[in-house]
Amino acid sequence: MSDETKKLINLFEQEIWLYLDGSLNKDRMKYWDLQLQSNSDLKEHFNQLKSVLELYDRDETNIIESNEFEKLISKSIKTNRLFSLKESFSEFLFGNGESNSFKIAFGSILTVASILLLMLSNKPNNIKEISSELLKWNDAEIDNQIEIVDNRIEMIKNDELQKYLILQLMRSDFDRRSISIDNQIELINKQIENNNF
Repeated sequence: MSDETKKLINLFEQEIWLYLDGSLNKDRMKYWDLQLQSNSDLKEHFNQLKSVLELYDRDETNIIESNEFEKLISKSIKTNRLFSLKESFSEFLFGNGESNSFKIAFGSILTVASILLLMLSNKPNNIKEISSELLKWNDAEIDNQIEIVDNRIEMIKNDELQKYLILQLMRSDFDRRSISIDNQIELINKQIENNNF
């Protein structure tokens, strides 16, 4: 089965129920009639579907009584309890205009209670003290870091990166060798001190 036929079958499956009911417009119905006549794979797929539908129509066990159908529909659209509680509460507060004085008193009591709760509750201190060390401006250190970054950017811009890397390797090699020499000098000094005694 070619890709075009597969696409055609997928498209037909989207419209097949409308085609079977005759709900498609006339041009679309003619289009599918022509496609069913000219494409054997599509016609075979359609015939298989029709045979399944005929088996379903012949089966008596799938018939639902109207009262059972109504029960299923009412259960499926029944609102949940929370929603119905919200509706009844809003109807109580903003209902048909009866007992307005009671509603005003109820709203006033809720307002006073909420204000009292806000006044009596312990509130955390939202403004925290910040240590002076965090607030100090270390301008010399920041200037030094900015200068280092600027120097590195300039070296990259001027194609001096290789020279810089070689210089860094030489410095690190020099530092390693100087540390090794220092360690050896210290060992020699210790040995001399041990021998003098």
